[in-house]
Amino acid sequence: MVATLIKHEVLRTWRWIALAAGAALLLTSMSALAAALLPGPLNGLFGVLGIIFASVFPMALLLMIGIDYYRSAFSKTGYFTAAIPARGSTIYWVKFGYGSVVALLGLALTLGLAVIASIGFAHLNGGTAADVFETIDAMWAALASIPAWLQALILVAILLYPSATLAQYFFAATVGSEASFNRLGLGGPILVWFLYYVAGQVVAVIGLFLPPTLDLTDPTAPLLTYDPMAMFRDNQSGNAFLPLTALASVFLLAIVAMFWAKVSYDKRLELR
Repeated sequence: MVATLIKHEVLRTWRWIALAAGAALLLTSMSALAAALLPGPLNGLFGVLGIIFASVFPMALLLMIGIDYYRSAFSKTGYFTAAIPARGSTIYWVKFGYGSVVALLGLALTLGLAVIASIGFAHLNGGTAADVFETIDAMWAALASIPAWLQALILVAILLYPSATLAQYFFAATVGSEASFNRLGLGGPILVWFLYYVAGQVVAVIGLFLPPTLDLTDPTAPLLTYDPMAMFRDNQSGNAFLPLTALASVFLLAIVAMFWAKVSYDKRLELR
């Protein structure tokens, strides 16, 4: 049944996913080419547009996945989804897992878009593609100089962030469609998303004051500090800190949202 559910997800979504990815690639590439070939001030306009297209794509993709989940689970299509002979929790996890895979593929494409846009932007100041790749090599060298555990932490955070963002969209769509919000229509998910966003900001701000904090003043030898005011002390002298508790709160809140939405979809499903 899981394989069948995944097959249905692929057949329902591949067209708009391919269209979104193709449009992002085409717009970014054309902007970069225009930035490299056109005279000023047009080259500056297209250089900035390329950066915008590359930056907006991952956010737009995540939002589209969230909207697709809402439409397929709670609009008219939701009746067909609910009729599938599978538990609600199974349907939810398949949708969330599939959305996370698509988001990760989108992240990989975004890296390519960023390189293309950067090449176009570099031409504004007389740079070349070689300069962009030299910068990338320097970034890799800087990353390789930090401890392996910190590299792993950065990699895990980057890979999990798209799923954490999807969690808030799925939570908003699911809880916002429960009986207490269903009468608001689309306003229910929007309201729940806003409440989630506010809660996330409050938790993150509180996390800034909670140790431990990672002192990155010397990235090659990061230190843990348990000073609750580390983020707000001596930053003018060049110190750099990573608020681990605030960072962890983003993912902890996402985990809570995932399981809350799973229970809601499984036990309190309301269709429009």
